[in-house]
Amino acid sequence: MVDFIRLQETIKHKLDADRSIKNIEATAPTLKEAVTQAAALLNIPISKMEYQVSEKGANGFLGFGRKAWTIRAYPSQNILVQGMELEDDGLSLDSGFGFDTSTLNSQDGDCFVRLWSDGVYLKVTPPIGNGREVSTKDALNALEERNQQDYDKELVGRIAQESEGIYIKVGVFQANEAVNAGVQISVIDQDMKATATLSSPGPNGC
Repeated sequence: MVDFIRLQETIKHKLDADRSIKNIEATAPTLKEAVTQAAALLNIPISKMEYQVSEKGANGFLGFGRKAWTIRAYPSQNILVQGMELEDDGLSLDSGFGFDTSTLNSQDGDCFVRLWSDGVYLKVTPPIGNGREVSTKDALNALEERNQQDYDKELVGRIAQESEGIYIKVGVFQANEAVNAGVQISVIDQDMKATATLSSPGPNGC
């Protein structure tokens, strides 16, 4: 006999684990050093890690104005492409990197928004071939679609223009726990059946 209470707890635990993917913060004088440091802290190869830039560094001038790089890194996840399991090579496949792009036709650039507990992150990927570039308006629309208002518009414009294909923190995120993703278990005693309903997060939910 299936223990439905235990089943519900297991699914809830999985959702909680997904929300709190192991991630660490690393700070170093250069981006390369920060990435290397993060991989060491996670105890995984750089090729099996993804990262987001929290604070961009700067070389400064004659030692003045120098600023360290700060990144948030976490283990990458396997991605299925045409039935084959590929390892993300430190860059997300949605950016057009990490696999052989020579077989692709022209592809438009794109923008992606991630909501983390410490802020709102934006990634803009460059076009491939004769694809269309992402405009500042496209990036702003992507943020508005995720119901985000508190962000640095000037920084969003620079990210859209540079299209570096990495996540960069652009604003503050206030999570609304009332609309977080959830799970509901329904049990029909007569038929000995149980159904699990998974709900996706609503605006500002995780």
